[in-house]
Amino acid sequence: PSSSSTAWRAVFEGTQFLVGEAVLFAPVLEQGARARLVYLPGKGTLWAPCLQVLDAQDAGLPAPEGFSGQQVVEFPVPLNATACFLRLSSPAGVGRQNSRLRGR
Repeated sequence: PSSSSTAWRAVFEGTQFLVGEAVLFAPVLEQGARARLVYLPGKGTLWAPCLQVLDAQDAGLPAPEGFSGQQVVEFPVPLNATACFLRLSSPAGVGRQNSRLRGR
């Protein structure tokens, strides 16, 4: 596809899912796959893997750097797992609720 976000959305539509505006799930669709291509939406947004964010919160550390939105990333996914990303920031402030995860 071209580099436009519309073209990438069409490729990944139906294979990954946003829950609200801040959580993105991308299940592994190929048997035996160890990685998954994931489209991270939103120009000017920042996304990070869910487990890295939650582990950092548990350790009292800042959130990981993450990935810029409006791009495709190849993300390693262990067997029997689903890629999960949290939106850390956006121009409109979407994702600020992430600081309340796990009762915080």
